Amino acid sequence: MALREQHTGVWRSHPFRRYLAAVTLSAVGEGFTLVALPLAILAGGGDAEAVGTVLAAKAAAAVVAMVPAGVVANRVSTRGVMVWANIVRYVGQSAIAGVLLTGTGGTWVLALLSMLCGAASGLYFPVSMSFLPAVLEDRFLHRGNAIVSTAYSTAAVVTPAAAGVLVSQFSPALAIGLDGLCYLASAVLLWTVRTGHGAPNASAAGNRRSWTRETAQAIGLVLRTRWLAAALGHAAVFQVCVLAAVGVAGPVLTTAVHGSWGWASVLSAISFGRLAGGLISTLWEPARPVLAAYLVAVGFAPAMIALARTTSLTALVVLFALYGTVLGVAQTLYTTTLQRFVPLEQLTSVYSVDGLVSYGLQPVGYALIGALVVRASAPSVLYASVFVALVFTLFAAYCGRDVRTSSRASG
Repeated sequence: MALREQHTGVWRSHPFRRYLAAVTLSAVGEGFTLVALPLAILAGGGDAEAVGTVLAAKAAAAVVAMVPAGVVANRVSTRGVMVWANIVRYVGQSAIAGVLLTGTGGTWVLALLSMLCGAASGLYFPVSMSFLPAVLEDRFLHRGNAIVSTAYSTAAVVTPAAAGVLVSQFSPALAIGLDGLCYLASAVLLWTVRTGHGAPNASAAGNRRSWTRETAQAIGLVLRTRWLAAALGHAAVFQVCVLAAVGVAGPVLTTAVHGSWGWASVLSAISFGRLAGGLISTLWEPARPVLAAYLVAVGFAPAMIALARTTSLTALVVLFALYGTVLGVAQTLYTTTLQRFVPLEQLTSVYSVDGLVSYGLQPVGYALIGALVVRASAPSVLYASVFVALVFTLFAAYCGRDVRTSSRASG
């Protein structure tokens, strides 16, 4: 299909435009929280332990809530789960802003409210990823995912700076209050979205099946499908050996050589790279998406090797921009493939399993990599991580080599 036809076909979809605006507002809200909440805790007299407690409570609740997300969506409706998750986040963020403004409550109050928001986010994430096939035809899915990825990346670049200005010029409570309003606006937009392409709504069959059976069926589908099982294994390894390794060793090495500005520059480069990856994905849709996704993902390695060798800051910025770009392209290809080849009634549950493995391993990965860096050295941990991640990436590429855009077979 011609690129122009794909482009106009996506943007002509009124439901897609509303969905895009809604998920972008939701991403903006999440970005405000990442900046404003830790600063609010510190400004209120809390310490690093208090920040860690609140953020850990939110992350744990999100991981736990991902487990039943698909089952809930099959009984309520995908759109309904997204709307109510955003309403809950609006209430939670507004309550946090109120606590900060009045000075009442302490760390545990903020932790409990953050758990509420985290649980809503855990329900929202896998459901939102499976909603796009309900508003776009199959032939427009790749372009739609690329546009959504670009919107998320743009929010990741712009929102932290905007939140920083609000916090420094006004107060963290104001930033968190605006965060809540973003979630409310997102809920209103999602409520107005009308679906028409096989929307995964609640079904009588879904209501008759037990939660455990439905989740077990999703896990069984993953294990029976070679490329899906390999992708899940790759996600687990990638979470530890790449994302956690960069997240822990990155600030240690860049700060020691280039100061605090070095790590900030690397993070900015990754964000801009992800934005570039989304833009590239709007122009490129390979015939073998899984193979292409993992071959592209190999581009993570040069940045990690350069980080281990503590090369110049300019080189690090360039290579981590490439790192962000390849991750953005690979994620778009993987997401589109899941949406095309996994049955709609199981899509959210599969996303729940995928998210549980990825996000559930985050704390394990950070703890493991941190311990290894202390006992060995940051460069040696990075070199070993690159080797392991490359092996699993190439294996996932091999397992997905026969998955084609033109075929619905997923074996």
